[in-house]
Amino acid sequence: MKRRTRNFCRALALACIFLTVVFAVFHAGDWRARRPDTLELSLSDNPTTLDPALIKDVAGGRLAALLYPNLVRYGRDENLTGDLAASWDVSPDGLVYTFHLRPDMRFADGRPITARDVRESFHRSLCPDVASPRAWVLMGIEGAAAFHEGRAETIDGITMESDAVLRLALERPSGTFLSLLTMPSAAVLPAQTPRKPMWGVDNLPTCGGPYRISLLEPDIALALEANPFYYGPSATVPRIRYRIIRNPFAAVSEFRQGRLDIIEIPDAFDRFFLNDPRWAPYVDSVEGQNTFYLGFNCTRPPFDNRDFRRAICRSIDRQAVIDAILHGKATAAVGPIPPGLSGYDPHLAGLSYDLASARGILSGPANPQRPLGLLVLSNSDSIVVAQALAGQLAAAGLQIEVAPRERATFKALLRDGDFDMVYYSWVADYPDGENFLVPLFATSPERSGGNYTAYSNFRVDGLLARAAASNDALARAELYREVSTIVVEDAPRAFLWHSRRVTVRQPWISGYRPPRIFNAERFEGVRIDRAD
Repeated sequence: MKRRTRNFCRALALACIFLTVVFAVFHAGDWRARRPDTLELSLSDNPTTLDPALIKDVAGGRLAALLYPNLVRYGRDENLTGDLAASWDVSPDGLVYTFHLRPDMRFADGRPITARDVRESFHRSLCPDVASPRAWVLMGIEGAAAFHEGRAETIDGITMESDAVLRLALERPSGTFLSLLTMPSAAVLPAQTPRKPMWGVDNLPTCGGPYRISLLEPDIALALEANPFYYGPSATVPRIRYRIIRNPFAAVSEFRQGRLDIIEIPDAFDRFFLNDPRWAPYVDSVEGQNTFYLGFNCTRPPFDNRDFRRAICRSIDRQAVIDAILHGKATAAVGPIPPGLSGYDPHLAGLSYDLASARGILSGPANPQRPLGLLVLSNSDSIVVAQALAGQLAAAGLQIEVAPRERATFKALLRDGDFDMVYYSWVADYPDGENFLVPLFATSPERSGGNYTAYSNFRVDGLLARAAASNDALARAELYREVSTIVVEDAPRAFLWHSRRVTVRQPWISGYRPPRIFNAERFEGVRIDRAD
């Protein structure tokens, strides 16, 4: 019996080796067949959706920026610029925006893009049947809330003066309205697009952005080609192919063999690429507009106790985690807003590491005498960080159980408020301090937006409302700083760090610079100088 088992194992091993060789040969042939005008990239999973009204993740937002036009967008310099709109005017009271559309805008099938397409796209994103998770982007338009709730059949604040002129009237002034219009849920589709969630493999969208979809094979690849009718200059990268590669180590291997052109460097490979003279010149780093945090369920004891939450914040040695696990690829956070955005306060003290004072509270009567769950996404990078945080909290006198969950379950637990603590991050939808405050700290009984912690402070709500109604950028920034001070003191989250996005490119790729804003990545000016 043992001999049979050994023979079986030997045969199984030989079969695995054979399949590995076949797989390698197949991919080698695939590599030799690659087109020299195609930028080869990777995705860690299939796109969750290609419907811009439903996109809510960073990867989806990057694809949306390539596929769909918006009235305005962020350019390579990270400043707002026109996309569909050649220009726009704002009324003196800040309530009416009039957009003048480019006359040469067309969808990838050659149809002109008109103000009617914009109007119908906005109606679609706000339609209750579509149930867009980012409908709030357009909710400031007069009548949008009534339409979204099914109390009106149209949106009063959206009017067409002609095919080339669109007028948007707001309920109240908004200093961030133009920034919101860069979001996927404000993207423009043909007016005939049905008002329902759609698009699978056999029903791809009509695109009007710089690229259109040429191939979608789930679990294999998503291929894009330049939109011949896009108004801008001809794309320097005619084609882009995203291969679905779930394992980051496999993506590194494919890159080193020349089968991928640009990758984001996993934490475990930072030193490898930075210390290797072959790759170091091609490593690019940019400060990310993000905040990583440890969130507390403010409605569940002991996290309903402000002093307990503050003690946890002081028990975390952020810099130790940054140095040991993130390889220095982050900046310690003192508050919710990343550096470089309006409202960032360089003088904010934060709740710094003080283990002695933290232990005095966490080891005393406030200790719950039960294991506390630490919810985390079930990817290796997140789990390693969560384990390090759990070790630091254990040193302060707490019992911690790290609870990895796949994304769908993770999100459901957050929505239901079924967690103690969560390690997660918030990435900017648009580059304004408001985006790191309103979704995360405005009162939300339904735990909607990003306020999974169910934090509520009426003073914070009032300050955020004042900021939203102001067109004075300096006044808004001051209000953001005031809110940041309050939420640091209330500690619904322990603000950990702002990570940097670090990429490496092949020597034959030029003109690439990773943008800080996810929806500014259009690969403008990128060239493939490979001689095949």
